[in-house]
Amino acid sequence: MNKFTKSAVTGVYEKILRQKFGRLYDWEKPRIIDTVGPFRPSVFDDFEEALSRTLHEGFEVLKKATVDDLEVLTSERVPDERGIRDAWHAAFSKKTRGLVVNKPHWAAGGFGHPDYIADFDYWARMPSLSLSEAVSLSVGVEPKHLKKWLEDDEEVLELIAEPLVFAKRRSEQFKRQFGIVSERKKIPCKLLVAWIKSVDLEVHSVALEKLERFHSSPAEQSSPSKRPDKRELDSVAMLFTAMAIEQFGYVPTAKRGTTVKDIQDLAASLGITMSDDTIRHYLRLGASFIDKDWTPHSR
Repeated sequence: MNKFTKSAVTGVYEKILRQKFGRLYDWEKPRIIDTVGPFRPSVFDDFEEALSRTLHEGFEVLKKATVDDLEVLTSERVPDERGIRDAWHAAFSKKTRGLVVNKPHWAAGGFGHPDYIADFDYWARMPSLSLSEAVSLSVGVEPKHLKKWLEDDEEVLELIAEPLVFAKRRSEQFKRQFGIVSERKKIPCKLLVAWIKSVDLEVHSVALEKLERFHSSPAEQSSPSKRPDKRELDSVAMLFTAMAIEQFGYVPTAKRGTTVKDIQDLAASLGITMSDDTIRHYLRLGASFIDKDWTPHSR
């Protein structure tokens, strides 16, 4: 399939495509970072491919059109004696509606969407948080983007995005732990961070770092059990992934591979046990820092 390149589209072609595709024309695939909860960024790859294919089809049709035809498609006021406008709409209206319907929810690939990241400093400095604020901060999302979804039933969220189900179930955990019956009741941040640490709840690393900094006692903050700095973990993950690429031929974009088993076998030969999930987590974390245009070199 020929990949659609926007830079090749100018003038009247761009105007007509924008009229037909609307905001879809400017849609770009987000770079999702693996943070907390389900992580499946490939849903955006699939949509990007479908959108690119349809835009390419439209551009190819327009390139074959005459100047008069393009004028008809540009303005509704120009007479359309040959049915050019109707033919254009018939060919692409259904396709664009399908794209709008199937456009992935912002959370579909995971909570690490760059446009929805929480203001960690602001929220972690609060003395207390509402249920939706606490849940949102724990997964690294700005609360205003997640609040309304937490009010829906799990059955509804299952049809929209798996990470939303994860957040909904977490809200139930918070409700039971802190006796929450409405958004008016707040969770003291000191109690929140203490409970998170006591049950080893998986939360966004920056959120935990900020909560501990602002709400843990000095003794707790200086404790040797304090979690490693996020930058250290990121660096270790990048090194781990680089070694996996070099030694085991790991390809981050591949849907299947033997890398996880290869690493497990190597670790086992040294008397070390590592779970599948742990290996996958750090491979994905390290891979999230690789340039999107990188391709595996010949080995």
